[in-house]
Amino acid sequence: MILRVVVAVTAVVALAACGADPGQADPSAASPDDLVHGVGMVLEDASHGPELCFAASESYPPQCDGVPLEGFTWPDDAEKAGEARFGDYAVEGRYVDGVLQVDRVEAPGP
Repeated sequence: MILRVVVAVTAVVALAACGADPGQADPSAASPDDLVHGVGMVLEDASHGPELCFAASESYPPQCDGVPLEGFTWPDDAEKAGEARFGDYAVEGRYVDGVLQVDRVEAPGP
């Protein structure tokens, strides 16, 4: 199975305070007060709710492992295949107890 990296989650305040390399960001290092940004594939299927993927398979529909999203609302442009919904999005929120509580969803920039 070929995997591709599709997201880098960055805890803005935690990284600024620690001087960490954004490419090595760990969302679990964020406190509930930190605003977290993530860009990549969001996937929901019969086995789980919406997740912001760290890595996704090249299958169709894709499969992934990622961070669960709470409060994520699917935009109209989400792709569907069988029981899966997915698409590339920029999300913003707070990382609390292993879940990204989503405040904002947008199409990713160029």
